[in-house]
Amino acid sequence: MFVDAPRDGDKALLLFPNGEDRIITLKAGKVTQTKYGAIRHDDMLTKSWGGIIETSTGFRVFFQKPTYSEIVYSLFSRKSQVIYEKDVALMLMHSGIGKGSIVGESGVGSGFLTAHILSAIGSKDSYWGYEIRKDMAETAVRNLNLLGYDIRDRIIIKDIREGVEERGFQAFFLDLPEPWEAMESIYDSLAASARVVAFVPSTNQIIKTLNYNSVKKKYYIYRVFETMVREYEKDGEAFRPSFFQKVFSGYVMVFLKKSQGD
Repeated sequence: MFVDAPRDGDKALLLFPNGEDRIITLKAGKVTQTKYGAIRHDDMLTKSWGGIIETSTGFRVFFQKPTYSEIVYSLFSRKSQVIYEKDVALMLMHSGIGKGSIVGESGVGSGFLTAHILSAIGSKDSYWGYEIRKDMAETAVRNLNLLGYDIRDRIIIKDIREGVEERGFQAFFLDLPEPWEAMESIYDSLAASARVVAFVPSTNQIIKTLNYNSVKKKYYIYRVFETMVREYEKDGEAFRPSFFQKVFSGYVMVFLKKSQGD
């Protein structure tokens, strides 16, 4: 019989009385201290997901299994500005990647986008990352270890503008100050059906990328997006937008590779 219950080593999402949340790693015999009192992990390990436990001071705390993205954005270290969920979702959708897709990424940073790429393609074996800064790559490796991925052999320390030796990329993600320079250097490494998805923080970068393409004509400019998400307070007596919003974060550009000579 299927038992939907937490196990030792699982991540658990805690929801506190004031609406705050926190993710912890469950370990038998361990106690987590909070401002609402101590929480015994064993109390969760003896219940099913979606249960309620009491702290040492009598507060009731709801716990549930966290999503993949909730783990990433809660537990990953941030050594650089990260791409938010709303942009990651759009980038993945328009990249066309799925299980087994061969994917490249330049500007790995802290590995937030990388984590979702790996989840989408199902294995690190068809992924290659390119990062110019060794300290960034090390942060990404540590972060992704939290999800069970060891990508030390899948991140290459180099300037993407020098080109890449790997071939057959079905999609390539760029999070770089000058994406147009990378688009030039990776062209020959892309499969004929490849898409390039770039994230940039300013309109100046969009214009420069479009100007590059108008001269080189190696890509079809497919889509340019800005995403906005508006979250609301969960109060039936005062339902209104939350005071703190993640409104603007950057722009997403999607390019399709053109065959040479066309």
